[in-house]
Amino acid sequence: MLEILSKKHELWVKMARGICHDNYIADDIVSEMYLKLKDYDKELNDVYIYFALKSCFIDWIRNEKKTESTELLDIRFQEEEEENLLKIPDFLTWTEKQILILRYDHSLRDIEKIYKINYRTVARIQAKAKAKIDAWKKKD
Repeated sequence: MLEILSKKHELWVKMARGICHDNYIADDIVSEMYLKLKDYDKELNDVYIYFALKSCFIDWIRNEKKTESTELLDIRFQEEEEENLLKIPDFLTWTEKQILILRYDHSLRDIEKIYKINYRTVARIQAKAKAKIDAWKKKD
């Protein structure tokens, strides 16, 4: 079964990216799908594979929630905050500074998942902070 499934590997990866919007997670999801369907005897179509990938992604999310260690994230965040706050201008609000710091290493979706903040809110705050910085640069 794995030989048959692997013929359309690129398609499965594209489908997984469409589901999770992350290249690394998509690769993991496709690998999980291969493991789940390796002993499947019946003929599989693309729609069945799509739902299998979606199921693997849901399982991945559930697993991430169980294993996420917020204490380690908080310690790392505090260390980064102390280093980066010195480089950010004082006219930004605390929230704007935090979002800019987080955006160095995280995508909008990561911030949404880790800190439970809507990605649109994060994008709006980031755009506002960047506009303030651009206006400040033009004054000088």
